[in-house]
Amino acid sequence: VVNVIKRRLEGTNFESVTGFGHVGDGNIHLNIQTKIFDQQVHSLIEPYIFEWTAAHGGSISAEHGIGFKKAEYLAKYGKPIEAINVMAKIKLALDPKGIMNPYKVFI
Repeated sequence: VVNVIKRRLEGTNFESVTGFGHVGDGNIHLNIQTKIFDQQVHSLIEPYIFEWTAAHGGSISAEHGIGFKKAEYLAKYGKPIEAINVMAKIKLALDPKGIMNPYKVFI
């Protein structure tokens, strides 16, 4: 996937693409470097990675969670709805008042 991303970014200002992760669970993190944030690079990569991940039975979230910026994509490109419901129940059991990291994913 790293080489595919490099080819997709030809002609942009990207500097490097690195893949690293956890071989045991098939988890990959992509680090795409540009000198400054580049919306063109972002637009070429994020939708492609989301679709590629879904097509290969993967998830866009792993051990670090989804984060509030991508929460809307969790059900489509992440975990099955059953898993999301379990996560929400665990969050509610551990934090019934919603004071730990409020207003993020399970609101």
